[in-house]
Amino acid sequence: MNNEKILDKSKFTLVQQDKVIYDEKIETEPIGYFKDAWIRFRKNKVSVLAFIILMIIFFFTLFGPYLNSYSFNDKDVRIATLPPRIPGIEKLGIFDGTKVYKDYTMTRYTQIPEDIVISTSNVHTKPRCDGNPYGDVCYKNGVEIPWTYTTFMDIKVDDYKYRNWINSHDEKKYLTLSQSQFEEVDPSIIIGTPEEISAKMVRYVALDENGVEKEYIVSLETFSSIDPDTVISEEHYTRTMYKLYVDYWQYMGYEEGEMPYFWFGTDQEGRDLFTSIWIGTRTSFIVSFTVATINIMIGIVLGAICGYYGGKVDLYLQRIFEIVSEIPLLAVLTILILRFGSTMWVVVLAFTLTGWVGTSRMVRAQFYRYKNREYVLAARSLGASDVRIMARHIFPNALGMIITSTVLQIPFIIFTESNFSFLSIINYGTTTSLGRIISYGQEVMNTSVHILLFPGIIISLLMLSFNMFGNGLRDAFNPSLRGVEE
Repeated sequence: MNNEKILDKSKFTLVQQDKVIYDEKIETEPIGYFKDAWIRFRKNKVSVLAFIILMIIFFFTLFGPYLNSYSFNDKDVRIATLPPRIPGIEKLGIFDGTKVYKDYTMTRYTQIPEDIVISTSNVHTKPRCDGNPYGDVCYKNGVEIPWTYTTFMDIKVDDYKYRNWINSHDEKKYLTLSQSQFEEVDPSIIIGTPEEISAKMVRYVALDENGVEKEYIVSLETFSSIDPDTVISEEHYTRTMYKLYVDYWQYMGYEEGEMPYFWFGTDQEGRDLFTSIWIGTRTSFIVSFTVATINIMIGIVLGAICGYYGGKVDLYLQRIFEIVSEIPLLAVLTILILRFGSTMWVVVLAFTLTGWVGTSRMVRAQFYRYKNREYVLAARSLGASDVRIMARHIFPNALGMIITSTVLQIPFIIFTESNFSFLSIINYGTTTSLGRIISYGQEVMNTSVHILLFPGIIISLLMLSFNMFGNGLRDAFNPSLRGVEE
């Protein structure tokens, strides 16, 4: 049965009967690979935020050590572990240079000037036996004697004023100056009467941490604690010294009533922590970027050869890669440090000896993926050399993955280097790193938590930001998402 329905032609009208229709011109701009990646990346707000955080940290890494008047070599144990003090913010009750000293004796408390102590709390007494305690009874020479009770309290002080008072009045905090140094001191800042003494001194020559001969001048008491095996030559003599007390902040160059500002406080050696952190971050950046660059260069060359040629070349090289990848980093690092010392180039060498293997495998996989594509076969049929095909036709397609791999390598290197520094396996000597600062902070975290807090925040931000930034790059360079609107 024929169910076809015949339509009446008169019901149809021709459209544009008198016009010639041409292909419409494309008005929009073509979107290239990197522009398309940038469009997708900037839509990822988390990755953009991570990138901004990284740029801020990178700015302070470059310029942070020069934003105040302190250098990394400026250290003074008399002002060690000072709390943070920031101008302006101190008026809000935070970062104001205050510190709580626990279990402070009442006897010592009464000696502190009133303008130093802000508040007291937790007043309590503790018994003490001046002989031998036995249960609740105290004996001395077989005779029962009464317990003595000492009153303790927690005091909150302006630690900058308190430390100046200690350095200016404590009987153990006097200065010992030579004749020339004493003559340079302003008499108005001297407290009490200076005492002239004859000091026994030693001038000796020893090897420094870099193995270079260096001359030192110390007191005989200090010299007695030095390992004699490290001393090459020594000379003993006596010279006139002056023992005196001074207003310490004025002695350091501040006007009367003025005190310094240490934005992040000071560390256990009296260094400005703000300066030390950014120098440590710079060290971590230098190591990580150098290692990542070398790993990428080696990995690209070897991975491209394996992936492009395949066959026996790939087979033999992969066996070598497997052997290299099984070498433990810790063993390599320890051996190199014991042989050549803990310098930055030694650390870079240890990380690059085996670090390139992962990159080479990633590049190899990308070259296997693209080497048989039509445009590669066309280039080969037109007589293009292997080097040209690898560099001009395959490598650009793998570039996104390589960039992402590089960015994700950096936080791993920073974290690993910081771990080894924290464990004192890496010790740069003339500079510092975030791991080393955190290690110092861990030792005094109960009394000076800021030494641990600030570098911990920085390294946490680095880890999170690099990983979020790397994830954003990975999605942005993903070819399967090209042209996809979210």
